[in-house]
Amino acid sequence: MNALATAAPPSLWSRLAGVDPAGAAAVRVRAEQVAGDFEQVFVQQLVEGLRRTGDPTGAGAGPFGDGPGADTYTMWFDSLLGERVARTGHLRVADNVVAELERLGQIPRLGDLAQPKAIPTEDRTDALA
Repeated sequence: MNALATAAPPSLWSRLAGVDPAGAAAVRVRAEQVAGDFEQVFVQQLVEGLRRTGDPTGAGAGPFGDGPGADTYTMWFDSLLGERVARTGHLRVADNVVAELERLGQIPRLGDLAQPKAIPTEDRTDALA
């Protein structure tokens, strides 16, 4: 494999001087939220596919039968199960999406976010003095 193809590009965020740290942190937080939402939808689709292919009867009736409203309950089941599985983070889909966005320089890396600087002790005023 070509070494240039596998090398991570320098982070866009590390090259920008004077970027508002709060703004960069907000971009990262939003990306993490969207990645989590993506993982939830992905797992929901996975659950739905597994449920449909795992029908032992072959009749097409889901876990709630085939009566009125069964499709609604089945959709709720898929949605809630997908949400719960995604919330555990065990599949790490969101983590991998965030890592890929970092690698591509689309969001700031954790190390690129400026840490708040401590105020030197000689510049502090003692409120009790």
